[in-house]
Order: sequence, then C-alpha cells, then structure tokens
Amino acid sequence: MRALSPLLPAALAVAALFVAPPARAQLLNQLQSAAPSVSVPSVSAPSAGGALGALGGGGVPSVGSASPGNLAGVLHYCIQNNDVSSGAARSVQSQLMSKLGGQASSDPGYGAGQGGTLETGPGGGYSLGGTGIKQEVTRKVCNMVLQRAQSML
Repeated sequence: MRALSPLLPAALAVAALFVAPPARAQLLNQLQSAAPSVSVPSVSAPSAGGALGALGGGGVPSVGSASPGNLAGVLHYCIQNNDVSSGAARSVQSQLMSKLGGQASSDPGYGAGQGGTLETGPGGGYSLGGTGIKQEVTRKVCNMVLQRAQSML
C-alpha cells in the first residue's frame, strides 16, 4: 500500500470544515483510523450556516453594488439554472424590466448577468454556477439578488 502524502491528512481535515458536524466527526474518525501514525489536527467551523457559514463574510459576494440591469440579468440566469424559485423571480424580473423601461436589454450589466456574472463594483464581478460549495453559494446569491430586486420595486 502506498504511503499517504504528508499533506493529504491536512487537506482532508480542512475539507472537513465544509461538512456538516456529524459527518465531520465521522470523517475525522475515518482519517485517524486510516492513518494512525499521522496526526490529524482538531478542526472546528462556525455552527451557524453549515458550510456557507464556514465561508465567512468574504465567501458570499455583496449584491448592493450591482446595477438594476445587472440584477435583472442575474435573475434571468438564476431562473434558467433553477437556482431560485422561478415563480416569484419571474414576476420580480418582469417588474424590474418594466421599471427600467426596456433599457435593461441593451445594458452591458444585463448581458453580464444573463451570462452568470454578478457585478460587485468597478471592475469586479462574481461568476455564478459550479458544483458543491460553489453551487450552494450561487443559490444563496440568487436569493439575495431576488430580495435586492424586490426592494427596488
């Protein structure tokens, strides 16, 4: 049997931060039994919010800097990718588009949003989509965008 890389247990211990608490304990027990000669550090993550809580404030982008056009485009993206409840989101997107007077479709921010980019400020953007934790963050962002768009109506 091949020896474990010295970094593998540490990498798996860090990955355990993103696992729910009961599964995290089980994963750590499995690591310790698989490699008894390797010390696995004790890890803990914030209990509130599960894996998303472990990301901290820097893991989820702010939607406050996005233009109304970008928000409408991101809502379109979120609806198409089933990352937000389509019924409420379609209604809000339609109302936001009406409020923008048809200018949103020619807005570069709208196009960026349709392509899955939330504009987070001058020169900054957050790319939506992905799998695992990235998908969870995308769903959270889509719901935040929906709430922000509702507040603009």
